[in-house]
Amino acid sequence: MQKIISSEIVVAYSHCPRKAFLLASGEQGVDVEYANILTQQKNFQKDKRMESISPTEFAIQIDKVNNLKKHRDILANVNLRSEYFEANCDILARVDKVSPSKKVGYEPTIFIGTHNVGQEHKLELAFVGHVLGKIEGQIPEKGTIVSTDGKSHGLKIKPLLKSLQKIVSPLQDWLSFPTSQPPPIILNKHCSVCEYQMQCRQIATEKDELTLLSGLTEKERKRQNNKGIFTVTQLSYTFRARRKPKHLASKPEKFSHALRALAIREHKIYITGKPKLNIKGKLVFLDVEGNPELDFYYLIGLRVMNEDSCVQHSFWANEKVDETECVNELRHEISEFSHSWE
Repeated sequence: MQKIISSEIVVAYSHCPRKAFLLASGEQGVDVEYANILTQQKNFQKDKRMESISPTEFAIQIDKVNNLKKHRDILANVNLRSEYFEANCDILARVDKVSPSKKVGYEPTIFIGTHNVGQEHKLELAFVGHVLGKIEGQIPEKGTIVSTDGKSHGLKIKPLLKSLQKIVSPLQDWLSFPTSQPPPIILNKHCSVCEYQMQCRQIATEKDELTLLSGLTEKERKRQNNKGIFTVTQLSYTFRARRKPKHLASKPEKFSHALRALAIREHKIYITGKPKLNIKGKLVFLDVEGNPELDFYYLIGLRVMNEDSCVQHSFWANEKVDETECVNELRHEISEFSHSWE
């Protein structure tokens, strides 16, 4: 296993401990297009910012405070090293009056490939500050995260260190007590953009692990494990169809993981309760597409179906400012249909 705890491994651990382990072990993953897009967006915004600030030094490595003191005001593409920690920082900017005992220091800036600042980005900045603090002897007060829209998000670093320590501690244990056994597979929402998704899902499928049930929480999974249930097949045999009492007949059925496991085992679709479909007249369907990260909805599809006809419209918003006009066009079209139905 790799003897260095890097920014990449820290961020990977925040998504999935197994991913961090495989990454540290040098395991080769599959190239993911989404990750490449994030890198491209990050580099594009980073290049723009570099043009405006004109850094005094590029691509340097710093591992001692004396090395840091001899450098100038704005450093770019800095590799920070201390003990077994290694962090990559996009920009280090010199600041004055850091503390009563220290007149000069540096504050880190990192760039990300998304518009929103997530927890993994905050942890990355905190880790950079953590390594920089080991070199300077003092954790920087603040740091900056620049998103793809060019906005600078200033954050205090010290409040983030508690969350960072929860990741760094187990990583240090891996270095102190090396093992060839990776952490268990826990499929989560990050799997869709992970380079190890195919091998993890294949192993989980072969072993029929409960983590294949995406809605099953870690607490519930441990509860089932305590009962001796470790596979989807085992869970499926725990389902028992029960008749609902009359006084509870109007209440909706609770979601059953055991029933879902049964559906997977038997390759069937089960419907709980008695669905009532009483559709009359014309049918109207709406389909909305957008980018939730930007809170921007760029397309609304409208389909109106009659007994013998179908009319379809698409309303586009090229920019966020066009959303209102897009919605007004939709309302007008629905109003026209309403009048024609009367």
